[in-house]
Amino acid sequence: TASQLHLHWGNQNKSEGSEHTVGGKHFAAELHIVHYNSEKYPDITAAMDKADGLAVLAVLLEIGPFSPSYEKIFRHFRNVKYKDQKVLVPGFNVQELLPDRLDEYYRYEGSLTTPPCYPSVLWTVFRHPVKISQEQLLALETAMYCTERDDPEPLEMVDNFRNVQEFHERLVFISFREGEL
Repeated sequence: TASQLHLHWGNQNKSEGSEHTVGGKHFAAELHIVHYNSEKYPDITAAMDKADGLAVLAVLLEIGPFSPSYEKIFRHFRNVKYKDQKVLVPGFNVQELLPDRLDEYYRYEGSLTTPPCYPSVLWTVFRHPVKISQEQLLALETAMYCTERDDPEPLEMVDNFRNVQEFHERLVFISFREGEL
């Protein structure tokens, strides 16, 4: 069952913000759609520390044309600038946020990318990135703060991605043939 989605990005001064790389290449940002095993666990909290608890779809984002699909969520960021603020986002089709080629992906068993980093995630990283505009990325990089509204020294929410981790003999499965087509 899909439970949440969130984004990771860098800052205005560097072009990388993804938590995954493909062939050593970083991407501007990354969307995670987090699912939990609802056949075994009542909610995401109960599932998050279990080996078969979570599955995450990871969408790599790169700079390109404006994305109307991503704008459906990005436009709400200006209403949640500070910590603990909330905004109601009207329903939308999450599939619009995915790449066109859903049949080409990398899959591996890994961990959450935020503490406590439980090793409980079946990762699916789509091979083909989705494009968002430079302006949309800039809105991500400058729209929000990690601090309360009344903090005298507001701290921008930037570089909210985890560095790429070592493989440690982890197997990565691919759903497509390597090489040129």
